[in-house]
Amino acid sequence: MKMSKGYLYSILSVLLMALAGPLQKKSMEGLTPFHVLFFSNFAAFVASAVAVFRTRDQFVFKLNKKVLFLAFLYLIAQVSFSFAINKENPVIVNSISRSYLVFNFMISFFILKESFSLRQIGAALLILTGTFGLSIIPNDDLKWSLAASLTIFYSFLFSIHNSLLKFSQNQNAYQLILLQNGLCCFVFSVSLLYQPLNFKENTVTILYSCLAGFFSSFLGFVLYKKGLHYLRFSEASSVRSLSPIIGFAAIYPFYPIELTLFQKVALLLLLIGGLGFNSKRKSDEPA
Repeated sequence: MKMSKGYLYSILSVLLMALAGPLQKKSMEGLTPFHVLFFSNFAAFVASAVAVFRTRDQFVFKLNKKVLFLAFLYLIAQVSFSFAINKENPVIVNSISRSYLVFNFMISFFILKESFSLRQIGAALLILTGTFGLSIIPNDDLKWSLAASLTIFYSFLFSIHNSLLKFSQNQNAYQLILLQNGLCCFVFSVSLLYQPLNFKENTVTILYSCLAGFFSSFLGFVLYKKGLHYLRFSEASSVRSLSPIIGFAAIYPFYPIELTLFQKVALLLLLIGGLGFNSKRKSDEPA
């Protein structure tokens, strides 16, 4: 029962984070990418503040270099993702951006010096191939190339951010980090605003932006952390390794797209790689 609850939290986390893409796309029907960032970070900050103060623990705000670095890293990732979503269909953008497992693998293997089986290395290569396969368009589309590059850059930064953030094991401490991260991102995003906005005419698009921020920068993280209470890290990672496919299935009905044969093969590689990376075999030997 506990394991089922853990998987449920993990899947919901992936779904909510995936929905941020189409919500931002709807927001940009009336807002600039910078306005979307502003309202998204505002919603995430407010949600984090409510969660922290509900714990009734003594709250001490300690703004340090690590918090500032995390916030700045996350904001740059958000900017990259928002501009990619603004330029292209969120279905493919989301699938590429959710393939950050390969960057997690690279950080663990090359920087943290963790051991992986040959099967896991092969699966990571499949995910890498699928990710870059999705980012290639047969014709020379500069607009798409820019969007794909921004998305891959987002995926890389998001992986670094999560690798630093996941070391907080205490749930309340984790929410404090989210609060400080959200506040810094909100302050940073204020500095990016340069155009006036008619609030009355953009009420709906502002709401979409707030929902995107609430889902992706707060609730998605909280549910992921809750899932870790019931699952081992490897089990939670097995769900997240399939996030490109789960996100694709969730977004496609809202933003259908005609896939090329090349892109279909790339999605298949992502699926096989995601399943293979976390499936366990007794014969696995560290490489």
